[in-house]
Amino acid sequence: MVSSQARREAAALAIERGHSERQACELLDISRSALRYRPVRAERDAPMIDAMRRLAQQYPRYGYRRIRIFLQREGFTMSWQRAHRLWQIAGLQLPLRRPRRRVAASRPRPAPAYAPNSVWAYDFIFDACANGQQLNLYPAVGARETSHHFDASGICGPCCITKKVLLRSRRDRLETRANA
Repeated sequence: MVSSQARREAAALAIERGHSERQACELLDISRSALRYRPVRAERDAPMIDAMRRLAQQYPRYGYRRIRIFLQREGFTMSWQRAHRLWQIAGLQLPLRRPRRRVAASRPRPAPAYAPNSVWAYDFIFDACANGQQLNLYPAVGARETSHHFDASGICGPCCITKKVLLRSRRDRLETRANA
């Protein structure tokens, strides 16, 4: 099925090649009134499209629905379907919304290590041996120290605190022996 605009263009080409208007219309099976028809929709919609482009440039985050409300305030009344059609004809679209960047200043920064045992880092490591035996490790690293590893099978939150207290007391005992 060929559009009427394409038929009009084909008839114009046939007229250019030497056929009369009547012959071209009969050849393409269109009426002569359809051949002479000039679409008025483009002329009628041009001021609305211009206003839509102007408002879209002024308010880049607004889509066709919100722009339609602004156009109604300016005196251009239309349905949302027509607003959508004109929005697409104008080639307008919203820019992709970028995710908001979180403000890093509001997050608490970790305190730097000012002495041994002042900062601890720990994690849980779950792995398996080649024979299928489960390995559960709880590595803990103190500031400016070597790391310590504990078996973490069946470990819970209070146990983690207990392990850290044991590490700290062991470190304190080693310091008192070294100072004595």
